[in-house]
Amino acid sequence: MTIFKGVIALLFLFSAACAGSTQFKKINLEQLQTRLLGQFDERQSVSADTVLRLETPQGKLQQHGSMVISRDGQMRLDIRGPHGGVLLVLVIDGAKLYFLDLQAGRYVESATDNQQVAEVFPFLPPLSLGRQWGDMLLGNIEPGEGAKLQTPDSGEHVLVWEQMTLVSKMVKSKTGLDVWSQKNALLEHRLRVNAQNGKVLGYTIFSKSDQLLKIDYEKWRSDGFIEQMKIVLPQRETVLELSFRDVQKNLDFSPNIFKLKVPKGVRKEIW
Repeated sequence: MTIFKGVIALLFLFSAACAGSTQFKKINLEQLQTRLLGQFDERQSVSADTVLRLETPQGKLQQHGSMVISRDGQMRLDIRGPHGGVLLVLVIDGAKLYFLDLQAGRYVESATDNQQVAEVFPFLPPLSLGRQWGDMLLGNIEPGEGAKLQTPDSGEHVLVWEQMTLVSKMVKSKTGLDVWSQKNALLEHRLRVNAQNGKVLGYTIFSKSDQLLKIDYEKWRSDGFIEQMKIVLPQRETVLELSFRDVQKNLDFSPNIFKLKVPKGVRKEIW
């Protein structure tokens, strides 16, 4: 009987120890922000081969290419054909966008938030949402002013903040045609962070009850750079999945890598 009680006591202690190991250390807002900023400082830039899987109302498409991403708000995407030749080059530099379509023989310069851009590249989140494309791809989502920390029981920290911004939305005109309208809206931003390792899990933007953007950081590399992610733009019914391999991190890029040379015979358009 004494041996039986001893076994029960050991099992009780083991169960308590296991339960205690699943509890996460309490953290305040300042500590979490410091932890995140430390990670962001380590992710300055990246170059990688990329697989893009795009799903829109028009269908599904998979493309292979390469990406160069900088924390300074710059990104270059080269799309390759089945035989390795470059078909299209897209460059984003802050609020400006440039692309060279070698198949169509045209070069275009435009503001990033031009609605024509959304028709050609429906996977690009509008800059009006308040985030640079490079930061979203790197996972460097810095919480906004007035952010509040929520800690549910799911092993996640959630940072929530609001920001007033100019949002584009498609509406029906009096003629029945779809037109784009812009108005100021108070957006809610939600950043999900793994409570154990501090990795960013997801980022979502809402306008009232409407979800404008959802990013899932599905898999991180051991060196702190993203390996697999998914970007969802519900209003465009668009999903972009990105996988990165042969990653080279924090390189000193030549500024010329984000400048496109227009070949002879290519028509130039300004949107």
